[in-house]
Amino acid sequence: FAPLPILTVPLFDQEVVGLDMLRRMAEAIYGEDDPTRLYYVGQAQQVLKQDGLYLLRIPLPFVHKEDIHLTRSSGDELIVRIGNHKRNILLPHVLATLEVQRATQEGDWLVITFQEEGLS
Repeated sequence: FAPLPILTVPLFDQEVVGLDMLRRMAEAIYGEDDPTRLYYVGQAQQVLKQDGLYLLRIPLPFVHKEDIHLTRSSGDELIVRIGNHKRNILLPHVLATLEVQRATQEGDWLVITFQEEGLS
């Protein structure tokens, strides 16, 4: 999930319902941190148009190409698996109806090329 920070929340002994439980959860997640601060400035992914094709660029440092497995859901998600880790990426509207043409690795980036169905 890099470069996005991962915050953890414990499993509570009761369901998180009501303001008291929400406060308890907020304290567990943020502690003394300000929950309104920006935790990441930048782009977790990039969408580019190049030569009539759309590219989705996702940063994936320290990953080997052979460890990456992509699956397109029947809806608007792309599932990225790396070993035991899985990330469901909700595709931007402009990519949701397009077909995945190929995926390549460019340095620390996974680059997924989309095209309109039936075009090559």
